[in-house]
Amino acid sequence: MWDEKDMEHFFELSLDMLCIADCDGYFKRVNPAWERTLGYPKQELVGRPCIDFIHPDDRETTMREAASLARGLDTISLENRYRCQDGSYKWLSWNAKSLFPQQLIYAAARDITEQKRTEDALRKSEERYKELLASITDYIYTVHFQNETVAFTSHGPGCLAVTGYNPEDYTKDPDLWYRMVHPDDRPAVVANAAKMAAGEAPPPIEHRIFHRDGAIRWVRNQRVLRYNPQGELTGYDGLVSDITLRKEGEEQVQQVNMRLRHALARLTRSDEERIYAQMRLIEAEKLQTVGRLASGVAHEVKNPLAVLQMGLGCLAKPSDTDTPQLSLILKEMGDAVNRANAVVGDLLDFAFPTELDLRETEIEPLIRKSLLLVRHELTAAKVKVATAFGNLPSCSLDENKIEQVLINLFTNACHAMPKGGLLAVTTRQRSATAQEAGTDEGDRSGACLRAGEQVVVIEIADTGSGISEKQIPRIFDPFFTTKPTGMGSGLGLTVTKTIIDLHGGLIDIRNRPEGGAVVTIVLKCERKDARL
Repeated sequence: MWDEKDMEHFFELSLDMLCIADCDGYFKRVNPAWERTLGYPKQELVGRPCIDFIHPDDRETTMREAASLARGLDTISLENRYRCQDGSYKWLSWNAKSLFPQQLIYAAARDITEQKRTEDALRKSEERYKELLASITDYIYTVHFQNETVAFTSHGPGCLAVTGYNPEDYTKDPDLWYRMVHPDDRPAVVANAAKMAAGEAPPPIEHRIFHRDGAIRWVRNQRVLRYNPQGELTGYDGLVSDITLRKEGEEQVQQVNMRLRHALARLTRSDEERIYAQMRLIEAEKLQTVGRLASGVAHEVKNPLAVLQMGLGCLAKPSDTDTPQLSLILKEMGDAVNRANAVVGDLLDFAFPTELDLRETEIEPLIRKSLLLVRHELTAAKVKVATAFGNLPSCSLDENKIEQVLINLFTNACHAMPKGGLLAVTTRQRSATAQEAGTDEGDRSGACLRAGEQVVVIEIADTGSGISEKQIPRIFDPFFTTKPTGMGSGLGLTVTKTIIDLHGGLIDIRNRPEGGAVVTIVLKCERKDARL
């Protein structure tokens, strides 16, 4: 039987920290293990409250557990940190029991600091492992063959980070890998796997998969065939790499490049339009200079021509002194004066702006009237006329000016067919194309054609010899002509284009594949005002 003396020996010799405290938590007695563990001599602990030595973060829990002893609970177990004499803290594991009616608490504690450090290190190691596993972008898998068919597939632990599924998920669901592949990429992936099963080693394949969280990721799958010592194919090892970031970067680069190309195209168009506008301004300035020169020349020449015409009119009257030779000379002089007068008229048309007399005009009657006015030239040149008129709306035009345009074009066609031919005139209504639309986005006058706007098209085609491709860019230049001397002033097409431009229309001349040339006039169906 143990007596009180034996108990005293056990209390003093125990390696565990033993103590007796009252119900208020003050130390009544401690054994030597306290000094060995925490560094305090007995006299520094006895009579002091236990709470003074407990870590501040652990006091609330300790007081709550100790209060349960005072309420009659037999025993408690807890862990907390106690301050050592040097100011550091150690972890203690406690078991305490209350004894009544003595109103005392018996407690035993053991130093578990190293255990706690080990647990903390293990916890940190596990967290670090999870972090590393989450950061892995590659994982290895192995496909095993049996009798030339796939027996099973094993996936490495890294598959969790790449796909969101762990190896057990693939073991339980053999078709999981197939369902993960994006539907658009499945045929290529299956075909690639079939080549591996046939013993081929195709290049790595890149495709999309659905991650477990629903996100689409890009992976790169590369494999190496495996053979047994007899040279038989037993399967292959694969490495799956997450290349989502690379693909996203490539897509961003492509988008940036596309935006840069579009910006460059806009800058190029803007530069071309700027150069075109500059050329138009230079051309306009040249035309103004030529116009002023033409105006001066016309005024200086017109009056002497009028005098000559009056004189020729008087000389042309019959007299007794007339001879056939004199009559011929007078006729040639009259023709020369008339040609000079026509040139002066063209100069004045080119040089002086006048108001357009805009009225609602039917196109078909205007064309027929213009053809009638040149019937003598058509008959003399043995040119046949063919017309095809569409159902056209009326247009707001200056009838006289458009008649001048048509007569000039019909006359040019006759000159292009000296040995006869066919003059074809066709009309139709359609929408203006994007190519025909004006480039001045700030225009509010309605002078420019708009894409989709209703227009009337007049085409005048001949079966002549056509125009030299080198000369086509210059045909609207003032004083440029392909006709022999005396056949034209070189201002007819210039005046024609000016009239069409001020009607807000377009004129184009080009060669026909079957021979001859065709002139295309595009006029707006509605026109409010204009000045020539």
